[in-house]
Amino acid sequence: MVIAMDGPAGAGKSTISKLFAEKIGFMRLDTGALYRGIALAATRAGLKAEESEELNTLLASTEIDQIDGQIYLNGHLEEASIRTPDMSKASSDFAVLASVRQRLLEIQRNIGKTSDCILDGRDIGT
Repeated sequence: MVIAMDGPAGAGKSTISKLFAEKIGFMRLDTGALYRGIALAATRAGLKAEESEELNTLLASTEIDQIDGQIYLNGHLEEASIRTPDMSKASSDFAVLASVRQRLLEIQRNIGKTSDCILDGRDIGT
């Protein structure tokens, strides 16, 4: 089962989804953190927030996971690195790209197929 919690910034999605997931025993997936993870990988690779073959290659080769509420890129814990103001800005820039949105949609759907979860993020209902 997948439950989507959608809403604007500051609406309480994270707070409510954490409490609800804990209460019903579901995994909570912070979809915004996935976007931050991709932005981190892309900026480390020196990529700009624009569609390119380099970005497509990065998206295809980057593994991003959420384990115990923390983000891992290619097996490395990156939770602190994705929570900076720079990554907040970069994630917004990369999130508008169709290739990024498509790749993260695939990841989110795969997680939803294997776990009961609550997905929290903007536009998650779509």
